[in-house]
Amino acid sequence: MPRKRIPLEPRACEYCGTVYMPDRVTARWCQSGCYARWLIETRKAERAARRIVYEMVCPICDIKFQTSHHAKKFCSEKCQARDSSQRQIQRLKIDRETARRYRRAHIERLRSTPEGRAKIKRWNDQKNARVSAERRQRRLDRDKE
Repeated sequence: MPRKRIPLEPRACEYCGTVYMPDRVTARWCQSGCYARWLIETRKAERAARRIVYEMVCPICDIKFQTSHHAKKFCSEKCQARDSSQRQIQRLKIDRETARRYRRAHIERLRSTPEGRAKIKRWNDQKNARVSAERRQRRLDRDKE
């Protein structure tokens, strides 16, 4: 025996308010687009209600700011970049000092043997030739102007 259909009456969409003829008893929206937009707004509101706000102080500029993430340290990308560059400079200073120390120790070891002294002389000659070539090129460029 076929099911009896309940006559449906026109109703207003819960999202946009447009009056439409529903195709089922439980219909609440005039089209799937209205449902999708309603769902997004509802979820945004629920997320906002659950969100925890943390009060932080930027270590670079000492400005108080609010964030929803507990690990955020900086108030802006600019401050974050500044901190990153400061750390990188500090790292480079340490690396330069270490490299300088290794280089000096290596040269001291080379100076202790005749072959090493010849190698150092060759390096110095190559460096002097390169420097004098660069100076010559600069002089030529200056004369052309």
